[in-house]
Amino acid sequence: MNARNTLFFAAIAAPFCAAHAQFSIGSIAEEATRIQGERMRTLQQTVERESRAARIVWRSPTNVQSGPTELRSSDIPPVALSKTVSRLSSAEQQRLIDTIFNELKLLDAELAKRVAIEPKTPELEKEISELNESISAKRQALDFARAEPGSPMTNAAAESFAAVANPYFLICSDTFWTKSDPLKWGDEIAKHRDRVLAIGRSVGMIELKKSLIGTGFVVGKSHVMTNLHVVRDIADYDEKTKVWAVRDSATITFDAEFELGPSLNCATPRPKRTYFINAVYSTPKGMEDDIAILLTASDAHFPPPVEVSVRPAASYKSNMLLAVLGYPGPPRDMTVAERMEYFSGPQTRTAQFVYKRISAGDTGDELVTSDGKFVHKVNTAGGNSGSPIIDLADGSVVGIHVEGMDRNNAVLGYNRGLTGERVRAFLSKAGLIK
Repeated sequence: MNARNTLFFAAIAAPFCAAHAQFSIGSIAEEATRIQGERMRTLQQTVERESRAARIVWRSPTNVQSGPTELRSSDIPPVALSKTVSRLSSAEQQRLIDTIFNELKLLDAELAKRVAIEPKTPELEKEISELNESISAKRQALDFARAEPGSPMTNAAAESFAAVANPYFLICSDTFWTKSDPLKWGDEIAKHRDRVLAIGRSVGMIELKKSLIGTGFVVGKSHVMTNLHVVRDIADYDEKTKVWAVRDSATITFDAEFELGPSLNCATPRPKRTYFINAVYSTPKGMEDDIAILLTASDAHFPPPVEVSVRPAASYKSNMLLAVLGYPGPPRDMTVAERMEYFSGPQTRTAQFVYKRISAGDTGDELVTSDGKFVHKVNTAGGNSGSPIIDLADGSVVGIHVEGMDRNNAVLGYNRGLTGERVRAFLSKAGLIK
């Protein structure tokens, strides 16, 4: 069970200020029509909801601004909650409760406006149904945040809780934006903003015929690391000749950034740079690890390699603060309302996909497995496969995201990454490092 995940990076610095603004769901029917026109490849995914309360922007220190009741089935249910209520301080828990409550009030108001309309068209009925589903999940998430005994936790409720606790941050040049961050993950990312920003410049979006497949990061002069399951979607392997053939129109794009606009001090994102993927350079012997190296076109502007660091296996167990940076895409198991809630941009009513983002979380309580995998609870979504995993203690890359596991179980699910030691061993065998 692999969750195609990509990550976004956030370079953040304190201090910051928060500006609260009403955020309407807008015309869900209009957004549904737009989404029907999307031509995205089927992605395994796990997704969070974004909050609707404050808009917050992190920038460099010199310029910082703010800005269903039923369990739905999916190939890969949502990723794990990065912090359970039992591990929160009382202040963190109250901020989380307040944020979810404010979002719930906005959703309630949107639903009340729609149910008052007569007659109700099929499009309006769809909006009402999806809002009702979102509100049901939000109420469950609120009970969970309050640590109510016996609180139900469906996939939708877990998504709603996790999205508030661990939001995605959009990036535009050196500006980073999210609607709210009650658990202050932005402060953790800000501690090593320069290193995180530099890593982000070397993280790209892998596509086939303009459809998002996954994420990759530069590891050589014209070499990009990603997941093996991502490679299988852009190349074909001949069992007889043991040769990979990359399909036409496979590319990687760096710096695909969302234009936040002049009011948020980023009218001009960094220019995108797209390169053809020409070959599968290396895969693990026996295909035992979910990693691979691609060979791409390159030029004088090709990003520099990302250095991968090694950590003792014990350090991946419990409370290691991490970030995942990549390119989340549209999750096919989310309603239109949920997509808009998770992925809308500032001052927009539509979901904004395939842009560079970052999210943060912590590691699980489990030991590193014999095959080099560790549990992490950073939120990811379709497209994050192949994203670098960053240790927020010093801004180093310490692994690669490989899969998402079911959250709707006793431990509320989790993601898994491959350790830096395993990644470096593969790079060494491929001759890219000594």
